[in-house]
Amino acid sequence: KIWVFLLGIALSVWELETNHQISKYKLVALIPVRDEIDYFPVCLRALNKLVHSIVVLDDCSRDGTGEYAKFLANQFRIERVERSPHCTHRTTPPFWGDEVLHRNFLLELGRSVGGSHFVIIDADEILAVGGCQNNDFASLREHMLRMTSGDIFVMKV
Repeated sequence: KIWVFLLGIALSVWELETNHQISKYKLVALIPVRDEIDYFPVCLRALNKLVHSIVVLDDCSRDGTGEYAKFLANQFRIERVERSPHCTHRTTPPFWGDEVLHRNFLLELGRSVGGSHFVIIDADEILAVGGCQNNDFASLREHMLRMTSGDIFVMKV
């Protein structure tokens, strides 16, 4: 089973007009990666149809996943790639870190690129919507951008 968790968080709601024009929002995918170089492009292909931007957090990859994400940036709307601050020359793989800290750091990175709504998905998961047509993804994007602060949308694929 593959679970895809979609988390919609509207930030700075007080600055947005009450008519909820979705064109003012930005949907950003937040992807934590560790040694995912083989699966990563497939995940990106699907997300590229849904989100406006992608942020990648490399958690001490040893296979070059972080560098590969930078290489794929223009092809897949990757706006920012960062290495976990926990990765040091003394880090002994595998280092699993603190998931809550990583998620919060990813949210900070997503906000830094102007994100208002976020999709958090692992690099080895693939998002499939309807018949995987662009209009299916557009419909999901519109639904997600209408979510308000604190709403959570969970989907089993």
